[in-house]
Amino acid sequence: MEEVSAVFLSAGKGTRSEPFTEGGNYPKGMMRLQGRNFTEIMAKEFSEAGIKEGLIIAKDSGNRTRLRDALGYKIFDMSLKYSRASDDHTNIGSGDALFTNLIDRWNVDGYSLITANDHVLDLGNSKGLEEIIQNHKTEEAFMTVLSTKLPVEQIVNRYGLINLGSKNVINGFFEKPKSVEEAHNLLNNNDESVLVNTGVYIVNNLLLKEIYNTNKWAKYRINSKGEHGKSFDIGTDLIPLAIDSGYKVTNHEIKAWGDCGTIGLYLDTMKRSLNGDFPSLISTLSNDYSITMGKNCYIHSSSLSMRDTLSGTTLQEKINNGKVEIGPNTFIGPGCMIYDGVKVHHSDIEDGSTIGRNTEIIGSLLYPDTTVGFETNIIDSAIGFHANIGNNVSLTRSYLSRDTEISQGEKLEDCTKLIFA
Repeated sequence: MEEVSAVFLSAGKGTRSEPFTEGGNYPKGMMRLQGRNFTEIMAKEFSEAGIKEGLIIAKDSGNRTRLRDALGYKIFDMSLKYSRASDDHTNIGSGDALFTNLIDRWNVDGYSLITANDHVLDLGNSKGLEEIIQNHKTEEAFMTVLSTKLPVEQIVNRYGLINLGSKNVINGFFEKPKSVEEAHNLLNNNDESVLVNTGVYIVNNLLLKEIYNTNKWAKYRINSKGEHGKSFDIGTDLIPLAIDSGYKVTNHEIKAWGDCGTIGLYLDTMKRSLNGDFPSLISTLSNDYSITMGKNCYIHSSSLSMRDTLSGTTLQEKINNGKVEIGPNTFIGPGCMIYDGVKVHHSDIEDGSTIGRNTEIIGSLLYPDTTVGFETNIIDSAIGFHANIGNNVSLTRSYLSRDTEISQGEKLEDCTKLIFA
């Protein structure tokens, strides 16, 4: 797979993912799921498929510096390079970013796997990507769009639809439908599931250079007022330009995709992953990170051996003696301290967290070093780094940024707290 490079798009501000993106100062690609950040999750899958070269297109110091400090210049068997700060002013859209980095800056040959940095996907196995690349070559396509099927009611006001023609060739996209009825009318069918664009693409870089050199893309930079400077994006600009210019854009449906672009979607993807919807990620957990306890439970050995400061018993002893209820569908990372009476299910508890006596956590994500007091209930919520949640607290559908402190007895519902400059 030496002729294929991976490109991670991580230049967005992540405003839909607040409070976890901290006003654009924390990259979406660093957001976590079951012990790893999104970039690591995807890089591991791509690396196992044989991709050796990766490029991270970031923007501004909050994105680029944090990603580079965390990931370095090699991850698994993939070497990494980063977009240049001096090119930030040209990366004003995802299509612009491809032109600047794949052509002007790095002159990348062969094929590139382009992916956003706020989702997870499952390509099946190490052969899955090889099959996609081979189909792309056989079709002599400029671009292959990786798609997935979602229930039609889930895409309303959220995702555009793929207008798929014969022989798996894409004719274009429909704007986000405002109702199920509109979706069915656009597609001229009553299917319960519909194809959507995952934001993952295979691109023939030679043909990308052809399109760039025609300069036809310039007209897509003009806004509705006739002014130049509009951003040039892949989905809304580059793909329509390619289709209008006679280049073939094909479709390839993948096994599983999880959008994490908002915190609500992030939690949904977390629950799906813990349910086994992304086998490659689950395989990584059971082999590398955690001890499988059954019922889709993955608990790190250091947490199983951790003794709490009251009973002096380990989590393993508590599980054996029925003092806690863990699972189903639960991940507990390294170094967590769990007290008696705790109930956790359908949740992700990250490194170094402390869960106090008789606390219940359902359908929630706790980032590293979160402290939760006694007799507290956390339901369908996401908690940032180093938060401190007091005793007898109730959190429901609430999203808290890093270092948030919630006082004893507080009850929050549908609340977002931002504690950063």
